[in-house]
Amino acid sequence: SWTPDSTWIAAPFADEGRNGIYLVSPDSGETRRLTVAKQLDYGGQLSPDGRTLVFLRQEGPPGAALESVWRQDIASGGVPVGAPKLLYQGRSQASG
Repeated sequence: SWTPDSTWIAAPFADEGRNGIYLVSPDSGETRRLTVAKQLDYGGQLSPDGRTLVFLRQEGPPGAALESVWRQDIASGGVPVGAPKLLYQGRSQASG
């Protein structure tokens, strides 16, 4: 999901030491963390004004994971504001 000014992309990371959704600069490769995941955050979509990120979070064992939908408010400059807010949680299969 692109920021409104088209200078950053919100993208999931799941590699050594980086689990969560980050803003990534396609020009410089710089990253800014938006969420912190124990296992997997994915499917992030920014609101049209870029002030809210809605994303999916998966926790638990594969095939029996608990999935949830979260909202993270974002200040100007791509800085998360406060803790994310849970919107939905339940056993389901979802895709970004």
